[in-house]
Amino acid sequence: MKELASHLGISLFDALGVVVSASVLYVAVAVVLRIWGRRVSTTASTGSIALITLVGAIAARSTLGQSPTLAGGLIAIGTLVVLERVFGRWSPAIRLTRRRRKGRFGPAAVVLMAAGEMRHDEIRRAGLSEPGLWALLRQRGIGHREDVALVVLEPKGAVTVIRSDQRLERAAVVGVQGAEDLPGELFSD
Repeated sequence: MKELASHLGISLFDALGVVVSASVLYVAVAVVLRIWGRRVSTTASTGSIALITLVGAIAARSTLGQSPTLAGGLIAIGTLVVLERVFGRWSPAIRLTRRRRKGRFGPAAVVLMAAGEMRHDEIRRAGLSEPGLWALLRQRGIGHREDVALVVLEPKGAVTVIRSDQRLERAAVVGVQGAEDLPGELFSD
């Protein structure tokens, strides 16, 4: 019975350790995802998925301390839920303040390809490669450069592809980094 209690229970000191560990690791994982998030969601390769999985597993194991218990796990989950609620509520206000200071809304969407021409500097800055971009284009049924009017990397990591047989309104690219250099033939107005 004593052994069962040791797997279920936790001392007050150990509980405090779980709260501190969960809080510190929450911030650390949030920073890692902030730095790599856009790249990981754009190119979900086996390596990037393995990296995120390992970061999560290490954080989870480290949070629970030397001997994980049911109570410790519940405390860690509770701490993470509270942190997410707090930061989730603060986060939009913090982002809005930053946007007002910067004069723009969050990380800008970026033109990766326009009128069939790849923008290699932007592709490289986004953590992609030309073969990686071609893989994304093939997934959307694009097989020739001439079929592409515009490729935009969105702030959350999604890639938008506009085919060359479609025309854009200028309002559709307001705030997109590199849109000022787009050729006039892409627009309907």
